[in-house]
Amino acid sequence: MGAGDPSHAVPARLTGRRYGRDEVETAFRWWEGQGRPGFDRFGLTVDADEERVWLDTPDALVVP
Repeated sequence: MGAGDPSHAVPARLTGRRYGRDEVETAFRWWEGQGRPGFDRFGLTVDADEERVWLDTPDALVVP
């Protein structure tokens, strides 16, 4: 059973002006490439100028 298996299908509803399917597929491929990390491996740093999402350490930024 791989990620393309229909048993892994998750319905999604995309709305808005952007073509979200490409963004979702890109994010999914990134997540798979990182070993499918769980929520506990992600962090968020917020300051007055910006928000930064990272994986495992603040130096490993998740870049859109």
